[in-house]
Amino acid sequence: MGALHGHHVPLGVAVMTAKLIIAPLFGLWLGWNLGFQDELLTALVRESAMPSMIFGVVYGDRYRLDGSFYAFIVLLTTLGAILTLPLWRKVVTPLPHLLTLSSIP
Repeated sequence: MGALHGHHVPLGVAVMTAKLIIAPLFGLWLGWNLGFQDELLTALVRESAMPSMIFGVVYGDRYRLDGSFYAFIVLLTTLGAILTLPLWRKVVTPLPHLLTLSSIP
């Protein structure tokens, strides 16, 4: 496993942003356009907002990839998820009510 370098930080922040903000936004857009409602839409958005899995470190080590960088990503996304998951809950929870209101003629 290679050492973590300073140039990993900007890339790590970009990955964290993609994983914790862009992926849930895409999940919200996709679920909304597929007509998902209530618990299904909430589950889709919240699952897409979860941090990276730790098991990827094993894959990185097995295939001689940069395991230290992946471990850094797991750390960043886990710490970031502590902040973003409650925010996504606040965003998604009122959506079924808003979808019901928007369908009223």
